[in-house]
Amino acid sequence: MKIYPSVEIVNGQCRKLKTGLSSLSNAEQTALHWMDEGADGIHLVDIDGIKTGHIINTAAIKAVAYALPVPLQLYGGIRTFKEIEFAMNCGIRRAVIGTKAMLSPGFVKESVKLFGANRLIVSVHISDGRLVYGERETGGFEMLLNYCMEMRRMKISRMIFHDVSPMGVMSGNSLELLAEISDITGIEVIISGKIMTLKELEKINETGIFGVVLDDALYEGKIRLKDAVSLFK
Repeated sequence: MKIYPSVEIVNGQCRKLKTGLSSLSNAEQTALHWMDEGADGIHLVDIDGIKTGHIINTAAIKAVAYALPVPLQLYGGIRTFKEIEFAMNCGIRRAVIGTKAMLSPGFVKESVKLFGANRLIVSVHISDGRLVYGERETGGFEMLLNYCMEMRRMKISRMIFHDVSPMGVMSGNSLELLAEISDITGIEVIISGKIMTLKELEKINETGIFGVVLDDALYEGKIRLKDAVSLFK
C-alpha cells in the first residue's frame, strides 16, 4: 500500500508540524522532510487553488517539483488544460482533477487525449459511500459506482476518495464500499479522511486498497511517516 504524505500550501507556505519540526513551514523543506522519512510520493495541495478554482501557489509548487525526485500529484484549482500543462511542465507526475470532473466529464475525456490517462487522477468527496458535491450528498452507492465506471471507461486508472463525513473513512461502511469499487472497476483507489493510527492503516491495507493520503495524523504527530512506510514496504 502506498503512503502519500500531504503538503498543503496556503499563501506560499505549508502548514506547520506540531511536533519535532514546529518551525518548518516552507513547502519545499516539508516535502524534503517527508522524502527523508521514506515517502516515495507526495500529495501536493494548493489550498488557495481549491478556494479560488485555479492554481495560485505557482512558485511554491515549482520549488517542490524541482527539488524532489519522487513522484508528485498536484490537487487544487486544476480546471483547465492550461493548468494541467503547467503541472506537467513543472515535473508533476499526475494532475488531480476534482470539481471539474464532476461538472464536466468531457473535460476528463479530452484531458486523457491530450496528456495521457497515466498523468491524471480524478478526485471525489464522499460520505458513507455517497458522492458529495459542495455540502450536499448526491445519490447512493450505485451513483458513486456508476461515476467511477464512467471514469474507468475514459481510461482513468487512479482515483482519490476524500471522506468528508464527521468520523472519516474509517466510520460506517465506507472502507468496504471503496474496496468494492476497486474490485469491480479495477481502479487504483487512494483514500483520505481522518486516518489517524497505524492500526487503521493496517485495516485499510487488508482490504487491498492501493494507497492513502495522510495529513492531520502526520502534522499532529499521531503517526510517524517512517513507521507507516516501513509497515507496507
